[in-house]
Amino acid sequence: MACPPGTTIRYDIFFRTFPNPLNHVVKVDELLTFCLNITGTSITGTVNSIANVTGTNQALAGGVERITLGFPWGATRVIVDGFTFLNNAGFRECLVNFRAIPPDGVVPAPDGQGTTPTTSAIVLVPPDVGDTGTGTGQQT
Repeated sequence: MACPPGTTIRYDIFFRTFPNPLNHVVKVDELLTFCLNITGTSITGTVNSIANVTGTNQALAGGVERITLGFPWGATRVIVDGFTFLNNAGFRECLVNFRAIPPDGVVPAPDGQGTTPTTSAIVLVPPDVGDTGTGTGQQT
């Protein structure tokens, strides 16, 4: 698949899903071709010429860039998050993580039960007067 003229960068990512990691049965084999236009920290483009992609790009040290992309895959929203870098041949490679968010926003728990989005509060508790803070359990 060719990218349109003016494309800043193209990534071809072979995507394979294993719905049950214990038996390694393949559910989907898909080649995703990302045709991206990067302007500063903003990314626009397409994936497989059928879905629009938006995202961000942040330059880090040593030619490494942090990349975040989002696009629809049918009714599912896919978030790609990771890093890109130059390989020894001078080509840009990527190391990314794919997350799929179902249309209802409910992500199944590992045991198959559904979970719902929640907000949690973190409560900080000050140390007890008997805490030494040494981490060794010994006081001096």
